[in-house]
Amino acid sequence: MTKEGYNRGRVYRDLQQYQNAIADYTKVIELAPDRADIYVSRGNIYYELQQYQNALADYNQAIEIDTNYGFAYYSRGLLYDLMEDREKALADLEKAVRLVCQQSSLKDCQKAQEDLRIIQTPGN
Repeated sequence: MTKEGYNRGRVYRDLQQYQNAIADYTKVIELAPDRADIYVSRGNIYYELQQYQNALADYNQAIEIDTNYGFAYYSRGLLYDLMEDREKALADLEKAVRLVCQQSSLKDCQKAQEDLRIIQTPGN
């Protein structure tokens, strides 16, 4: 169920059927509570729904599970920026850049670096 639930959640997300995506991700979390990536995926849905405290809770849980999961720091950093907590946003995005550039594709690395530069720019 975990792989199927995760994949179905992604399809629901892509179709913007967010409540169905949340339901599937929640079922996966119940079966595999140690999957940081699922918490980030569900957190991203909460972010889209402007349920920022729920998103933050999921990003925090993902980081608690895996302190080296770059995408958790990246997502939380963007959320902190939206919440106008620049200091926390910068700290998370700096850590995300280090981790994502070690763990992921060049495209993901460049995106994280660009978002960090935008937030570092005065007035943003």
